[in-house]
Amino acid sequence: MTESPHPRPIPTVLLIALALGLLAALGAGPSPTHAAEFRLGAGLHYWNAAEDLIDDRLEEDGLGGVITLQYVPDGLFRLGLDVEILPDGFPGANDSEALAPVAFVMVGRSGLYAGLGVGVTFGDGGGSPSDPFYVGRLGFDFEIVPSVHLDVHADYRADAVSELDSPDVDTITVGAAVRFAF
Repeated sequence: MTESPHPRPIPTVLLIALALGLLAALGAGPSPTHAAEFRLGAGLHYWNAAEDLIDDRLEEDGLGGVITLQYVPDGLFRLGLDVEILPDGFPGANDSEALAPVAFVMVGRSGLYAGLGVGVTFGDGGGSPSDPFYVGRLGFDFEIVPSVHLDVHADYRADAVSELDSPDVDTITVGAAVRFAF
């Protein structure tokens, strides 16, 4: 097998994610107006599976819980880790509950924000993780009282980074979380 004389192009979404990560690292210095903070909270995630994923054992839609942690340094960028608790019947969980940790890089301090994430699903009683999935997120985060934030967002999951640039409306999910800053 001969190698192609042209290297495989890097997906645009991956280049954007790397650039955002670099900018986040550069902008994470201290500021006299905003101190870095952690935000810990919980929420709900409503999912609706595409019809081609459904068989007799799986649910078409449902509600799962989310434990969420964010690190919000000074600047426009933040890092997040969500652990979704998916009920029995969720596509990918099959015959048991599942956990799906997802790590995010997001741009936007408060108000409107966007992010990219990568995660895996641990289903079937905690066995081996699934193949990675990728998440594009668009949300609105605002402080409802001092140090308490409400985050309402829409996610699009894909099996490959290259699929994030053409979302299928049938597989967009919504969620909300309340986080406490400390």
